[in-house]
Amino acid sequence: MIKFTKSQLSGLAVCLGLLSSSAFANSNDTTKTTNSSQITSSDPNQNFKLNLATGLLKKFKINSAQDQVEPKFGYNGNKKMGLFLDDIIVSGTLRFFTLYRNMDSYYSDLRTSPRNISFVDYPTGGAAVAQGSYPLLELNLQSKVSNKLDFNVGYSFAYYFTGDEQTDQTRNLSAIQNLRFGANLNTTIGKFSFSAGQVLPVKLSKFTMGQPNYRDDYFDRLPWDWYRNSFLRYDEYYTLKMNMGGQNEGRSLFSGAVITGNVLPLGVNVTALLGRTSLTAPYNSYAVGTPAILYGGRIEKSIFTKDVNGKVGVNGYFRRGFASNTSTQSDNNTMYTIDSDLKFKGFKVSGEVGLNKLDNPYSKKTGKAARLKLDFDKKYLPIPIAVEGFYITNAFANYDGSVLNGNGDLRQGGSSTLVTDDPTLFTNLIQEVGQYTNNRAGITLNTNLRVKKLTIDLGYSLSQEIQNVNDSVITVQHKVNAFTRSRFNQWRMQTGPYSRVRSVFRRTFENVAITNPTYDHKKAFQAAEAMLMYKAKLFGKDIVLMNFNTYSAATPKLDFGSVLNENAYVRQHYSDFTVAYKFLKKVTGVLNGAYETVKGGKNTVKDSETGGYINQTGYSYGAGIDYDFISTGSLHLRHKWFDHNDTNFKKDKFNGQETYLELKIFF
Repeated sequence: MIKFTKSQLSGLAVCLGLLSSSAFANSNDTTKTTNSSQITSSDPNQNFKLNLATGLLKKFKINSAQDQVEPKFGYNGNKKMGLFLDDIIVSGTLRFFTLYRNMDSYYSDLRTSPRNISFVDYPTGGAAVAQGSYPLLELNLQSKVSNKLDFNVGYSFAYYFTGDEQTDQTRNLSAIQNLRFGANLNTTIGKFSFSAGQVLPVKLSKFTMGQPNYRDDYFDRLPWDWYRNSFLRYDEYYTLKMNMGGQNEGRSLFSGAVITGNVLPLGVNVTALLGRTSLTAPYNSYAVGTPAILYGGRIEKSIFTKDVNGKVGVNGYFRRGFASNTSTQSDNNTMYTIDSDLKFKGFKVSGEVGLNKLDNPYSKKTGKAARLKLDFDKKYLPIPIAVEGFYITNAFANYDGSVLNGNGDLRQGGSSTLVTDDPTLFTNLIQEVGQYTNNRAGITLNTNLRVKKLTIDLGYSLSQEIQNVNDSVITVQHKVNAFTRSRFNQWRMQTGPYSRVRSVFRRTFENVAITNPTYDHKKAFQAAEAMLMYKAKLFGKDIVLMNFNTYSAATPKLDFGSVLNENAYVRQHYSDFTVAYKFLKKVTGVLNGAYETVKGGKNTVKDSETGGYINQTGYSYGAGIDYDFISTGSLHLRHKWFDHNDTNFKKDKFNGQETYLELKIFF
């Protein structure tokens, strides 16, 4: 059935009148046809009537019955009214994870049982949520609204169990879900982006918003591993010196909204953010006023000339909150910095200077910090060398940046958090080469060599306290079995048989008590490391061998000799060896062995029974298989034997085995 509007009916009547008069006038014309659109005449007046009728038909959009069909869903005529499936690009990652652990000896305060099977990275014991469970599904939908505007919607999903480990209460299955939105607008003056959601990786600068760089071993699978070719992971360790590091290395995880802009004519990049991180303030501080928030921004100028290219930026970081959910006292942190990264011919200069102001019940102090790094290539020196110096006062504290915090006046989640419960507090930390911590002045040296197919990377760091503010403990990071240990009592402080173990995401730290403080001295911290890599062929197949070694120590004062004896507070040695062999086109075999010792000095805690200092030894042996069954999917199997023992503190021991299987599919 054909339906007409009133205006169409009026137009149709006029057209029929014109056509009928034309047809009658030409009833004897041999060129006449029965189709009105084909009526022709030699009379100019009749042709005018025909053309007028045809124009009116088009104007009132009157089509034949054959042309008038039911409208298509999502269309207005031929115009799309929304996005269709072929307009959307879908991508993401699907991850299945299973881990089985069986321990023969273990700590008495394990949060989960010694014989345990888990389907997430961190199982939950107790009523707390398993924070740190990595998403098992990540989904991204991307589309274009126009040639200048595109957007994407991201979704991630993880699940966890809850319950009470002290009873037989049934565990409940629940989920963690995150959403984010992003859009990009390209204009004649530049590109502008907007992001909003629960988990956004954000970087301003190292001092303001970033993350410390940690070294991960080469055997354990990392949840964010982006390689679709399993052997390529190890090959790029060798060729590009790439360590997987944190998923968002150098960036801080943020919830809220972020706007960025790139103004091309001015060579200026702008970033603005508003929201919070999980560390910035107590979530329920809105009970006494405005919810605790974090806001900040960055203005960056690009520099490009024949002699230098790089960037210079100005950064602001502002945290506003309350000391607790019942207090009206401020818990604020304000920080301003200027950073640069400039490359000249033959060398590179980068650095940052900054000031901050703490305003909480424990401190009203102002802090300052500076870092400067020089990278020289072989144009000026026989070997490439990088030299970095830094000076960071104790009050320059911020747990959202790359500076590891050792100042107890700044506490995660607000000032009401107890120092003993703060997972972001690392008192007198023996840091890795390349890491920063506050209340330190130090220097870092790095170089790399190549002898045929053997590559050697060397690093050394030396730092000393600016002032002696705490002589209670030395904090050391356990590098062997790091992920395994962190799952014993995840996100808990003061655990283990002697209440000195602290567990965070994929890492474990230990506080070694100082029993004979020397407040008249400034403690010193040293670390040296060497990474050796070699690539060859074995039976015509690629094989990569990697060996990492590090030795570090904390001493009562700057003394190079005491780092090797009991005059040091703590001495640590760690070594691991990894072999990756691609023995089939789609199959890679992996072997790993690791060894660690931690020794306390004569000014540290003694065991009450043996009278000896801390004397720990840890081992790890593992084997694994990586199978790339399709170009975008792989299966990873790992089995590891682990052991830890202290010859003087007899309760400090555990050993066992664990097996985990991971299926990962990219789409």
